[in-house]
Amino acid sequence: MKDQTFNENHHPILKKVEALMILMIFIFGYGMLAIGAWHTYPNAEEFELSAAPRDVGIIRSLVDLMISYDGRYATNIMHALNPLTLNSIYGYKLMPVLSVFIFVVGLYLFLIPFINSQRGYNIFLLSALFTLPFFASLPSLVCSLYWVGGAFVYLYPCIFFMLFAASLISYVRCERIYENLYFLISVLSLIGGIGFNEMFLPFYSISLTVLLYFFWHEDQRIFFKILPVTIIGYTSILFFVFTPGVSFRLENSEATISMQLFSNNFKNLFITLFEAVSKPITFCIFLYTAVLFNQNVIYLKRNISLTHSIYFIIGILSIAYLMAFAYYFPKRELSGYPERIYPPILFLCLFTFFLLSGKLISISNRTRSSLLLKKILPYLKPTLLVIILFNMIFGNNNIALLFSDFRSRKMQHFKDFMDSRICKLTEASQLKGSHNIVLIPKLDEDGYPTSIYKYPDVEVDRQNSIWNKYHEEYFKIDEIIVSGDTSNRFK
Repeated sequence: MKDQTFNENHHPILKKVEALMILMIFIFGYGMLAIGAWHTYPNAEEFELSAAPRDVGIIRSLVDLMISYDGRYATNIMHALNPLTLNSIYGYKLMPVLSVFIFVVGLYLFLIPFINSQRGYNIFLLSALFTLPFFASLPSLVCSLYWVGGAFVYLYPCIFFMLFAASLISYVRCERIYENLYFLISVLSLIGGIGFNEMFLPFYSISLTVLLYFFWHEDQRIFFKILPVTIIGYTSILFFVFTPGVSFRLENSEATISMQLFSNNFKNLFITLFEAVSKPITFCIFLYTAVLFNQNVIYLKRNISLTHSIYFIIGILSIAYLMAFAYYFPKRELSGYPERIYPPILFLCLFTFFLLSGKLISISNRTRSSLLLKKILPYLKPTLLVIILFNMIFGNNNIALLFSDFRSRKMQHFKDFMDSRICKLTEASQLKGSHNIVLIPKLDEDGYPTSIYKYPDVEVDRQNSIWNKYHEEYFKIDEIIVSGDTSNRFK
């Protein structure tokens, strides 16, 4: 255990201010995420994803998707467990809250093997602090959290990876009595993590290969211990890749691969990382963590040299590029910005910067400004927390957008509108007649809260009739007509 180079008792007032600011950040940040969840509602695609397992059964819907659409077996299983399959709208609202909670817990378990602290709760507080800037800086909070189907695809693989990494490290280090338990958790979380998203196929392929190569040269006892885990991982990857639905999607893609695809991938990756890191809420949490490292409030269990840190960052950025390419390749996306795909990439990159942030000030400590820096640091922590809180309220990020939509009553207006619509659709679904038709109002495209909801939605004149059909399929209604419709006027 390292000696603490900074005695917090010398600044009791600053310590109290820091604790108060952390409490206010948690209350406001997580409070806004919960308020957003209470006001959220599923969109048209969410209804479609839940209708199939509800109506035809979980097994059949899984088989149909794997034959005709994709190999995301874990995601498709989660769709079957969506509260919408039980016709529970309020259960659906609880899912974003649950997702945030298990993300914080998963990050806490993930940090334990890498970071130590004189007070164990510091690691949990750190995981909770990192979570807020992560969600605040996502390109689309709707697609990553409030659209539960999107969370299954892009957020849950991050959670399963954290569980896999933590359990694998525990499996390697544990006593024989717990070995089977950690092995089982490692395997299950690995199988699940691979099955959520094709973007994690290159990530796990490279990571498992690097692990085997490293331990073959460093410690062959560990090599043979993790070999069964990696074999199961490779098998899961092959199962995903050779699922008929994957081949079907690739064969039906008319576009060709060109340099524009590679350049668009690079451009979008750079934009995503730059916008996330440049946000004050993200930059300040890096600095705050760096101060904690500098004061030995927390410290890495294994020191990493600056050279290895640079290599590690380059490796993570390269893997991030390949992960995005795994999305672009079957889609052949030559232009545009698919904002929903970047949560896994941001998680890996931001967490890497976060874990290595202590190097920022450790380098400064080698300069002549070291003494001045040590005097400033006690005042820097509460200042950074004030900036974080202020930015969450008034800044340009997802939590500030939630607050803006809540304060302007957009959320409440949207909730009243959707409650009325769901009630009307539910009542119509219970009617028995030869042809069941229901008229519902159109959602105001300019007035709904973009912080918690995103199209697709039902359309006037069935301009994209598939979204109307998805609602009809879920609510068992013959036809849904939107106010302003003219397609049936002369029938």
